Amino acid sequence: QVSVRSPRIDSDSFRALLQYLYTGRVEIRLDRLDSLLRLADKTELEELRARLLQRQSGLDGLRAAKPGMRVTTIVLDPDMDQVKRDLAFLANQATPPHLLPEAESDRISCYPDLCLEAESSSEDSVDSPDVASRQFLCHRAFVCGRSDYFRAAVDSELSDADWLADGIRHLRLRCLSFGELASVVAYVYSDQLVISRDDDLDDSSSFAAILALMSAADLLLLPGLKRLCAGRLETRLDCDNVADVLRLSRLMRLPRLEDRCAEYCARHLSEVLPRSDFRLLIMEDAASVRDRQEADTIDIIDQVRSHLPRGARSAQLNQDIDQCLEELGLEA
Repeated sequence: QVSVRSPRIDSDSFRALLQYLYTGRVEIRLDRLDSLLRLADKTELEELRARLLQRQSGLDGLRAAKPGMRVTTIVLDPDMDQVKRDLAFLANQATPPHLLPEAESDRISCYPDLCLEAESSSEDSVDSPDVASRQFLCHRAFVCGRSDYFRAAVDSELSDADWLADGIRHLRLRCLSFGELASVVAYVYSDQLVISRDDDLDDSSSFAAILALMSAADLLLLPGLKRLCAGRLETRLDCDNVADVLRLSRLMRLPRLEDRCAEYCARHLSEVLPRSDFRLLIMEDAASVRDRQEADTIDIIDQVRSHLPRGARSAQLNQDIDQCLEELGLEA
């Protein structure tokens, strides 16, 4: 607890300072500006003080140019690049040092109040031989604020979280691997998709890691992370995986990814149509229509047709689709 007893610093200025620390934004009445400047000086927030003085100087020039103009409030918009850097720094502080580049592994106290621990596995044990190196020291305000799953797991009456000796809430996540939890923590703080050791993975392993993380995001009620994973998958579609990804996009209610899969199939129709996995998808869609008649549409066929190019080539591609359906004993 910090007490500010100086009569020259009022509550409005302190509130504005907290607003700046958390959001990078400042809104302060002009008659409280001197108080906020003193507070910024006392707390050694040189950047805030410099920006306030610059804005004050600009207002003085504006008043001189437009006599009679009345200004009551000063607003500083956040420097979003700096906010992102600050949040990424917090994410690094929450991450076990052995996962970070050496230049980013310095530790300072960020007063964590929540410890997330990944379930150990044979894969994780190579990089995280002890319990402490599998623990992420986070802040409940961030983690629980981003996910109803974490809020219930940590704060509800049915929570199975326990307490560490120093009063930090401790939650063991048996549903996540170590790498998946690292990606979740990075997203919670920075709103970015970070796949642990992505540069060291081959294409198939990286693809599998994204799929696993997307499933974890769905479980943890992190729709933003799920969409980021879907966006990464869009760039890694090929004829071998597009049918499986399309099924998954439907299961996880990701219409954009589903549409991208259909578009990919349309662009690579000659390669996709003969494949057994794509034909199985057609059969599944046809079977999903209750009491289907011969003339009833098939979802995947409709989606692919909508992305076919116009003109003579479209006619040929539609004929190829019709031939495929005929071979399957279907019509759409």
